[in-house]
Amino acid sequence: LGPSNDNDILAVQIGTGYIDLDVEGDRNEVVLHQDFKDETGGDNNVSVDIVGSENLVRLQQFGESVAQLYINGDRNNRSGFSAEMARPDLLAGDYFQSGMNNIAEVTVIGDDNASAIWQLGDNNLLSIFVSGDLNETWILQFGNQNTASLSQTGTGNRARMIQN
Repeated sequence: LGPSNDNDILAVQIGTGYIDLDVEGDRNEVVLHQDFKDETGGDNNVSVDIVGSENLVRLQQFGESVAQLYINGDRNNRSGFSAEMARPDLLAGDYFQSGMNNIAEVTVIGDDNASAIWQLGDNNLLSIFVSGDLNETWILQFGNQNTASLSQTGTGNRARMIQN
């Protein structure tokens, strides 16, 4: 199909489901929300591939959550961070998982990108690979088993991690 620019994409899924999203282009905004239904639970899986620059991705998952995110381009999620990786309380390009398994694999390739990964409660497993220059990454894991792996290549990259 080819690249498409300046789009807003919203996906909301309640109950067990899978979102597979490929976006190619610049200045696109992607907001994904997966939740479980009542006490029936929900196995929520998402796979997102973003290729382009100045895109914004926000993800919220609740329940049995697995996320695979691939971001390739420059200045993605860049309306946030710096001033030495500010915080209150992050936003711009945040990936949030709450409850139960919380598994995330994140790949960021390019320059001047920002990512924040939140995992709250239960098993918490994160693997993130960042390649390029001037990228910023926050990892926040609170509650239960908290395992994180971060690999960065390039110059001027910054990362901070809080595990509790």
